[in-house]
Amino acid sequence: MKNRNQGFFDYINVFAKQYRRTFLSNKVDTRHFDYLDKQTTSSCAEQLKIEQADNLRFDEFLAKYFKDS
Repeated sequence: MKNRNQGFFDYINVFAKQYRRTFLSNKVDTRHFDYLDKQTTSSCAEQLKIEQADNLRFDEFLAKYFKDS
């Protein structure tokens, strides 16, 4: 930065523009996003299943938790 008489903003802006060009030139593989969508759906379904199977009140959970520790 000193050798080029650049401020911090100018120095970092060079990198930002370079990374922008790099990322915009990369092709997006939609299969990856499809995979992530499926993971999201299955994760939410699994979480709902776990929460619906819970039959312990919170105060009971706390009592059991502190008793066991």
